[in-house]
Amino acid sequence: MGSKIVRSIGSVCGAGLFVCLAPAFCCASGGADGAFIEQTTMFIFQVGIILVAARLGGAFFHALNVPAVMGEFFSGVIIGPYLLGSIPLPGFAQGLFPVQPAFPVTLELYGVATLASIILLFMVGLETNLDVLFRFSLAGALVGCGGVVVSFVFCALSAVFFLGTATGQAHRFTDPAVLFLGIIGTATSVGISARILADKRKMDSPEGTTILSAAIIDDVLGIVALAIIMGMIRRKAGFDLPALAAVFLKTVGLWLGASALGIAFARPFSRVLKRSGNTESITIIGFALALLAAGLFEKFGLAMIIGAYVAGISLSKTDLAIVLRKHLRVFQQLMVPVFFCVMGMMVNIRELFSPQLLSFGLIYLLFSVLGKFFGGMLPAYCLNFTLHGASIIGLGMVPRGEVALIIAGIGLASGIISQNVFSSAVFMVFMTTLFSPPLMAAALSRNKPALRQTDGLNLQRRRIRYRIPNRETAELLQQKVLQAFEQDGFYALLIHEEKRYELRRDNTFISFGYAPDEFIFDCAEEDATFVHTLFYEALAQFESVIKNLEKVTERMEIGRKIFENPPPAAHRRRKSLAKYVHPEAVRVALQGNSKEEIVQELVTLLAQAGQLPPAEQDTVVREVMERERHMSTGMQEGIALPHARTRVVDSLRVAIGIKKDGAGFESLDGKPAQIFVLTLAPEEAAEPYLEFIAQVSAFFSRPENRGRLLSAQTDQEVYALLATDTKPRGWQQHLFEFADIRRDFLRKKQGKKRAHDER
Repeated sequence: MGSKIVRSIGSVCGAGLFVCLAPAFCCASGGADGAFIEQTTMFIFQVGIILVAARLGGAFFHALNVPAVMGEFFSGVIIGPYLLGSIPLPGFAQGLFPVQPAFPVTLELYGVATLASIILLFMVGLETNLDVLFRFSLAGALVGCGGVVVSFVFCALSAVFFLGTATGQAHRFTDPAVLFLGIIGTATSVGISARILADKRKMDSPEGTTILSAAIIDDVLGIVALAIIMGMIRRKAGFDLPALAAVFLKTVGLWLGASALGIAFARPFSRVLKRSGNTESITIIGFALALLAAGLFEKFGLAMIIGAYVAGISLSKTDLAIVLRKHLRVFQQLMVPVFFCVMGMMVNIRELFSPQLLSFGLIYLLFSVLGKFFGGMLPAYCLNFTLHGASIIGLGMVPRGEVALIIAGIGLASGIISQNVFSSAVFMVFMTTLFSPPLMAAALSRNKPALRQTDGLNLQRRRIRYRIPNRETAELLQQKVLQAFEQDGFYALLIHEEKRYELRRDNTFISFGYAPDEFIFDCAEEDATFVHTLFYEALAQFESVIKNLEKVTERMEIGRKIFENPPPAAHRRRKSLAKYVHPEAVRVALQGNSKEEIVQELVTLLAQAGQLPPAEQDTVVREVMERERHMSTGMQEGIALPHARTRVVDSLRVAIGIKKDGAGFESLDGKPAQIFVLTLAPEEAAEPYLEFIAQVSAFFSRPENRGRLLSAQTDQEVYALLATDTKPRGWQQHLFEFADIRRDFLRKKQGKKRAHDER
């Protein structure tokens, strides 16, 4: 993690240097065209800096076991116009993110953030389990309504009694600023709660589905309330009940009607798209549907994100959901951090530290948290949820986010609330976003039941397990299983965080993954026979492949080629082997006489050097010997390279031993092995495993290196020889360098000629 952050900081520094030099080249033309180019260039710089800052912040907070979204949000605060963004730089007199006249960020950046929020809610909708959503729709509706009513009253009352400390004037409950603060407090951040639920794999759990459905209802009711309040303010009238009822029915009717139509026509739409057989076209048209739905809802007075969510849940029960999630994943990872970063940029950090504003902000924060928590928890507790499950729902309703900020921005742009009131609202949004996700994540991590009674709910699916001899076999067999599913018309999606695959074909949904020694399938009860049949066929195909591999007769010849003398350039570029070996993991005189005794002795060396836990020695020996049973690692010229991948280590571990009189190791040339290099690599992490083996081969292919090691008298002498630089010296080195320069020149010349021919 540290190296990634350092590399990212280096990228930021490089981008900063480029920022300082770029204006001289970007603004050469004058007039309107020059201003347009300058504005476009500024936007490009801003997006690039936002991407880097969001990535850095997310990685840093993730390393602290805090949700990455918090880092993305906090990064926006730091680089925003109210902190570092407005600091003048060479070529940027007003800073990289200057404060805008009417809104904290530019229209272009806000447009990008809006697009990102649409992507986020569309993906959340695609991941929603509709069956569970309908099962808990009553709970979601009651929790959502409870959260809206209680939080609206609490937030408005806090404004009535305490807003005067920040503005210096008294307020009534019907004042526009008070009503706006009440509405801002009603909106729950679907995106933030969804990210936490996804990280904890609770998206389709009873509490997760209730939170998501209640949050959507919160946002819908918040937008309805916003439309009502805006209508009252524009008409300068009181509460007109018939008009208010008409607005409410129109809004709710549009939402429910669009959802029903989307679900009804999703399958025919899916069948039409699948006829193309092109997953790229399916992805583009599916995402276009989300954009059209978002725009349609905005035109009818609802938030775009509600339309995107409706489009997502409409397609969630089709196999297109797998295709869309798979191909939009990179787009989501690119754009969603931009949204949270831009939201952070809208926080006026300077004003938050004024005593009057800070005091009201803390009171408003307290009332908004209590209103949402108890407004969501109490209805959930009355609806079969345990106190633990109801508390999770209450915490899941606390974070505010996109809709709250949108409402606050509308109030600021309309002149209904002042900059001070806006800052207090954003302070509440920021703080609830900061501290509630860790509390929610901690509550989700506790292994306690969320429901008091589960009879009749049938929430569990059939789980099928198949024992697998080892991880290597599982990794190879997995490809055959995936191929069998895809040949039968399934779409597959790899869930990296959970190390499992989701497979869908029409109404059939199956997931599978593997533990170190077994395959695990989750499916509906009626699909169990199909899973057994498919896995049996995959095993038969895998067995056929293994039998064909046994007919390969060139294995011995391939092994001998490993120690053929490499070209001189390979020797010059090899790294010192000592960087991989601990000084105490070297033994000049091994005592073992058999293969297993040698391996046991080398593993003990690693344990004594602190390179692996002593209690895991037997496990490592067993794994190395299992690898030896498949194919011996005794090479030739007295070299043996025993190795294995294991969960015991988290990075490359190497031990080197010498037995001058040799020991039998089933070598390719039939001779005893004298030099033994034991290598352990982690199962999961990316390590230069085979690269190290190649470097060992290059080092020991030179007779002088083998001779030096065999003549060494002490462990320290062996370790020093591993660090010896064997690069050619003098005129040979200059000759090799000249050859490298000539080869690079010819390669570039050929590349230019090829490009010219292609044009």
